[in-house]
Amino acid sequence: MLNDPLANALSAMKNAEIKGKGTCKIQPSSKLIGGVLDLLKKKGYIGDFEFIDDGKAGVFQVKLTGNINNCGVIKPRYPIKRDELDEWESRYLPAQHFGLLILTTTKGIVSQNEARKNGIGGKLLAYVYWWHGDLFMVKAMSIKELIEIPDGVTITVDNNTIIVKGEKGELTKTFSHPKINIKVNGKNVEINGKQVRRKELALIGTIIAHTKNMIKGVTEGFEYKMKTVFSHFPIKTSVEGNEFIIQNFLGERSARRAKILDGVNIEIQGDDVTVQGINKEKVGQTVANIEKATAVKRRDTRVFQDGVYRISKGGK
Repeated sequence: MLNDPLANALSAMKNAEIKGKGTCKIQPSSKLIGGVLDLLKKKGYIGDFEFIDDGKAGVFQVKLTGNINNCGVIKPRYPIKRDELDEWESRYLPAQHFGLLILTTTKGIVSQNEARKNGIGGKLLAYVYWWHGDLFMVKAMSIKELIEIPDGVTITVDNNTIIVKGEKGELTKTFSHPKINIKVNGKNVEINGKQVRRKELALIGTIIAHTKNMIKGVTEGFEYKMKTVFSHFPIKTSVEGNEFIIQNFLGERSARRAKILDGVNIEIQGDDVTVQGINKEKVGQTVANIEKATAVKRRDTRVFQDGVYRISKGGK
């Protein structure tokens, strides 16, 4: 049994929008839901809708336009005065004049702007918004980003797997998303997104950052510098196979070990430790493994500051 048919209706529309569907069914129907749908249609958040008599409570068939980023009911249904609209608008909407607060009033179901214009209050039912414009763009019909391929670097794309080859080696990474397509166009890597929202825009930014890191890795590489610090017991460090060995840490008899990931090289000169590689993620994770292996536990870290610490990364 449904506790709140209006909440179910808004949830159905939101989930259908996320899945990219063009229509959705809302059941059971009610006069309240019909009034909310009529307001959303007038404001351009949905397309046409029709009532279908199924011999029970009825069904609303709603045409979606992709204009809803988020929506939901407001519980409890707070009674608000006309001079409190700004306060509730800032609580439920991302910015002023972006989106709707839906109220039930003596003049029917209206938005906060209509209630403000008529000088009336009412009870809050729901909120809905769609950010748009250059400053608050969360949804775009399509987007295209380009990454320039420098001289000496070869990039190929096979089924959204980016393969980058350069002087120092080869790196591959797979980015799979149904709304994002990656291809090589001349001297550029082209990333195209269709019907993208905030999550897809963020993912496109991630793809760009990873690709630029791969290009830098195969041309320049990444170098992290670490420093061995001790004040109580002298620490001895060495490399054995794929492990970084820390001996005599705080006077411990057994050595501490940190895993060195594939493709990462470590050079030790006295207290200085240099970690190098072409894969930024693996180099950074190896450094993190070393720092974690020398973590001081069950002692006052203000006194016991021994360890192997990162002092610079990526040439910074």
